[in-house]
Amino acid sequence: MKFLASTLIAFLHICFLPMLACSGEADFTLSREPGNVFSPTKQLGMRFHIAAAGGVPYFIRYPDIKTPGDYYRYPRGAANTELSSQEMDEVILALSAAVNGVLYDASIIESLAKFRYRLIQEGFDRDEYFVRYSQGDTVYVISGWTGKFLSFYRGVPGIIKYDLKGLQENVSRLAAFDIEIPQETYDKSSHDNPYFLEYVNRDKMTRIRCYHVSEEVGVDTTANSLITNPRTLIEITKFIDKEVMP
Repeated sequence: MKFLASTLIAFLHICFLPMLACSGEADFTLSREPGNVFSPTKQLGMRFHIAAAGGVPYFIRYPDIKTPGDYYRYPRGAANTELSSQEMDEVILALSAAVNGVLYDASIIESLAKFRYRLIQEGFDRDEYFVRYSQGDTVYVISGWTGKFLSFYRGVPGIIKYDLKGLQENVSRLAAFDIEIPQETYDKSSHDNPYFLEYVNRDKMTRIRCYHVSEEVGVDTTANSLITNPRTLIEITKFIDKEVMP
């Protein structure tokens, strides 16, 4: 299995990452998730339902296949296993179809961790994967639920409220496919607090979201308060199973 996975990663490096392989300019660094991340739970489709979460906190994963949770975060409390060669193949294909190849490399794919858990009230195991890494002050996350979807996140420092042109330009730099966010969709999104933009393209089985999170980085003992860093996220999700699409 290790050999097959290594072969697939090598294939990805040769076929999908020629710019990185040749230029050597990528300086990605694996990074740890901060102690806590505060996300717009309601806008992500999750309700407070502690009993249904099992060993994984309810604000990270949710027992609803159409709104399965906050995949910018890894599933704390889940058992760590290893991606099979078939699962690795699925990740590589979905990622190459959804995300610009300059935003990751073979070492990042190789660092993906697999998690398995079962939420209370669910009669099946969720097999997921996750890696968080950075380049300068920008954070990236690749995560997903095998057989269901892959999500990619870019988080930049600060609270940014893009106009449609700015959002489209940023999405175009991240995506591996051509996509145009309709004016109507942008106008219907929330531009206030919480800021939350979402566009689902059923033909391409993709979802674009943009919103803000706050990451806990420490405690101010003088003021007895948390120190948080705001980030603006852009998410690109590639659905594998149509039944999971919202």
